[in-house]
Amino acid sequence: MNVGDFILEEGLVMILLLWIIGYFVKHAGILRTEWIPFLLLGISLVFTPLFLGSYTAEHIVQAVLVTGAAVLGHQFVIQGDHLIHSDDPPDYGDGQSETGNTIYRD
Repeated sequence: MNVGDFILEEGLVMILLLWIIGYFVKHAGILRTEWIPFLLLGISLVFTPLFLGSYTAEHIVQAVLVTGAAVLGHQFVIQGDHLIHSDDPPDYGDGQSETGNTIYRD
C-alpha cells in the first residue's frame, strides 16, 4: 500500500503548493500558526477539485487527503528536525518532560 492508493497523482502537485502557501503565510505573519491548517484546508477544498476537473465527492475527499498529507508531512519535518538538533529532554505530550521523578506505570 502506498500513497498512490489514496491520493491521485494530480493531487501531489497540490501538496507542494499547500506547503509553499503555508510557508509564506507562516513567515509573513499573516495568520497565527494554529490557523494555518484550516486556511490550507479551505484553499484545498476550493482549488483541488478545480485542478482535478470537477466538484465531485471523490475530489472533495482528495482535497482533504491532500491537506492532511501536506500538514502531516510538514509536522514530520519539524518534529524530525527537533529530534535531531535538540538537547532538550523528551516531551511526552503532557507538557512535562521525563525527570528523575517520573513514575512509570505498567
